[in-house]
Amino acid sequence: MPIPEERLYHSRKLNIWFAISSVVMTVCLLWMIAADYIRPWKDYQEDYFLSKAALARLEYLTASRNDRQEAIAKAEQRLKDAKEYAAQTSAEERAELESELAHASLEFRKANDKWSRTAQPLDVTRDTYERTLANYGEDHPRTIKAHETVLREEAKADRLRVEKEKWEDQKKQLEARLRNLNGPVREAEKALRNLQMVAEEARKKDRQYRGLLPKAGWLASVPVVGAVINAPLFDFAAPKNTPARKQVNQLVLPEVRQQLNYLETYTTDRCTTCHIAIGDREFSKGRLAEKLEKSLPGINEALQDRGLDPYAYPEPPKTIDGDELALGEVTPFWGNLTHEDQDTYFDALLERVNDYLAQDGRPAIKLGQPTLAHPDLDLFVSVDSPHPMAKIGCTVCHEGNPQETDFVFAAHVPETHEEQKAWEEKHYVHRLGVPVVTFDTVAHYWDRPMHLKAHTEAGCAKCHSEITDIGRFRGERKGARLNLGRYLFTNVDVSIATT
Repeated sequence: MPIPEERLYHSRKLNIWFAISSVVMTVCLLWMIAADYIRPWKDYQEDYFLSKAALARLEYLTASRNDRQEAIAKAEQRLKDAKEYAAQTSAEERAELESELAHASLEFRKANDKWSRTAQPLDVTRDTYERTLANYGEDHPRTIKAHETVLREEAKADRLRVEKEKWEDQKKQLEARLRNLNGPVREAEKALRNLQMVAEEARKKDRQYRGLLPKAGWLASVPVVGAVINAPLFDFAAPKNTPARKQVNQLVLPEVRQQLNYLETYTTDRCTTCHIAIGDREFSKGRLAEKLEKSLPGINEALQDRGLDPYAYPEPPKTIDGDELALGEVTPFWGNLTHEDQDTYFDALLERVNDYLAQDGRPAIKLGQPTLAHPDLDLFVSVDSPHPMAKIGCTVCHEGNPQETDFVFAAHVPETHEEQKAWEEKHYVHRLGVPVVTFDTVAHYWDRPMHLKAHTEAGCAKCHSEITDIGRFRGERKGARLNLGRYLFTNVDVSIATT
């Protein structure tokens, strides 16, 4: 008969509550993982990777055009002709050189072996002489004998070294003559390899940035690599900067100090997490327009192979000077167009490319902020510019919160109320229908909101305290607003300005 137990709780109810709390805790844990994993900046990086893959696809189409295939066929024929000519005209000379080279190589190895066996113990012999000299003096018989041994071995080593260098020089001369004899063949092989590698490298790059396996198979179109290296709780495994890996990018800038209330610390800049292409010259608008324009012939050939109608080039705009431009030859004169004409022509090219990508079963690419390069890479960001990003970062000029990766937390500032409304709909992150943070909250608590585009030059005065030291860069005037402000401040009568 079981012994009755007296409890202060009901075990069945307790088990039910334990089960409910376990389910709630599991849901909260999954919710926490999802909230940590699903970040808006990953969408920008996805756009960048898809753009890189699409541009590689366009490069592949250009490299696979009929004229390129004809160039490869001609290169193959040149290689074949070079090999035949070399075989007919220099077979005997090549055979003789190869025989002499084999003999010289053998003699060099023998001489080098003898020299090595003599030169290596020489240090020991010298050391023995030095110790004998220190112990017995210069005139002692042991010292004299040790010195004679050193001189004898040095003379032998010098003789063997001269013999080794003679065969080494002869070997190099024969190799040079053989290279010159094979020069036309090697040049033809190099030219052919360069033509063939363009398409192969473009195909490889396309697959890498789409997160696909390197080789085609039954999983050829499934982004297995991208899914694995970006999976929750496993996204740390792949090395940093692996193609298609989504990661927080940051710069630690010890020389750029930041005031946090009563604490001064170094700056940790994470702007490039979203502005991932800020230093990529391929993603400057001019370079992108050039690539899109040059890709249209390859796209049209691919469409014609499918029996589809090709795309027409966009209508070319006129230059600032009013000059007419040829169809499909606009980007060489990109700097001579107005910004409005640049944007119109660029959008027209991008529309045609995205239409082709849709027919190819690919998502449309978004070539706009934040996946564009800095507009002046010669002056900013790039490693060889006066303001390299690795040294000064972004927020030293633009302000904002450098440690944040969320658009609102980073203290972006809208220029108009209409823009703020649009940004609220696009960038607010909601939890249970409530925004996590608002622009007003950030403006209230963060002392250094991001400069408006028209006021970005204000950041220059942090380092260029004299203002006039900005002047010109490569003949182009910079810091116009700052110089104008300094001029007005120093030359305009305050009493007149305030009346």
